Amino acid sequence: MPEALIRVKKELGSDAVILHTRTYPRRRLPGAPARHFVEVTAATSLDAVPAEARKSMRPASQANRRSAHRSEATSSANPSAVIAPIIAEPDALFDVYRRLIESDVAHDIASQLIEKLDRDLSSSQRSDEAVVKAALSKHLLKMLPAVCEIDLAPKSGPVVVALVGPTGVGKTTTLAKLAADFSLRKNRSVGCLSLDNRKIGAADQIAAYANIIDVPLQVIKNPAELPAAVAMWSDLDVILIDTPGLSPHDTAGLIALTNQLESIEVDETHLVLPATVGGRAMRDAVERFASVGADRLLLTKQDEAIGVAVILNAVHQTQMKISYVTTGDDVPDGIRLRARESLADSITAQVAMME
Repeated sequence: MPEALIRVKKELGSDAVILHTRTYPRRRLPGAPARHFVEVTAATSLDAVPAEARKSMRPASQANRRSAHRSEATSSANPSAVIAPIIAEPDALFDVYRRLIESDVAHDIASQLIEKLDRDLSSSQRSDEAVVKAALSKHLLKMLPAVCEIDLAPKSGPVVVALVGPTGVGKTTTLAKLAADFSLRKNRSVGCLSLDNRKIGAADQIAAYANIIDVPLQVIKNPAELPAAVAMWSDLDVILIDTPGLSPHDTAGLIALTNQLESIEVDETHLVLPATVGGRAMRDAVERFASVGADRLLLTKQDEAIGVAVILNAVHQTQMKISYVTTGDDVPDGIRLRARESLADSITAQVAMME
């Protein structure tokens, strides 16, 4: 399999994508050991193959599979854009590649991982499942962006942290988890501010959390009150700010929030998004919320994601620093520190479970 991937990249370039793979047995003499071949069909990109050709690229019978793929691909698309199927004998890494793809890891990321494993592991190591899992987790960890948790290094005044993001992503619950972690586990003084006067019941929700955690709370109804509220808490270690949920395309709302946050000195702005969001939606949100100063990503609802591999695809594309990963609604539990390690281990476990 690695040899096939290398040939794809060599003949079509680094942007090539694998359309699909097929494994089928090789004819053998009676009593001879079983052997299999892998057929790989690739293109410069999915856009290089017209929709009609992509629809027609379905499994053919074993007798005419190779000729069918060759004729369908080259007759419907630019002959230089699509490579004829590559036939290669699979090795121990092919099963890892298949499981990565079936776990919804993007083709380009899966190819990179297989190339790294092929470079690092000897033939004997590839047959050792524990060694392969450890190596896969190591390379997944390197692919994930750097983690940047809230920094409470000493400074003159409290560290001010704002949570921003769309409606319904779990900003308020996440703020409560962070407040509980700093107050109850790290023995830091914490204050919570709410700017969310849009969502019905938002003030009651955060007030209930603040009461349980026993931290002070201010609900800001007039943006002009924000600087005075922050100044009043100058003796605290950290101030956490909950903001109204905004659509990435709500330009007026984003401008208003930007003006509010610019009226004070915000040290960190975390974009809160659910782990269930797709790569395109995540990239769009990252680009739009950059206008309010969002410089790190906080992923919620990991337990609701169909597969954690989709997180790898999205964050690998945005390369935005990760701060935390959360699961469930339990406060103060459900917030995972060492987010990169958690994600890498979760993806490795998901791949290992694939049959």
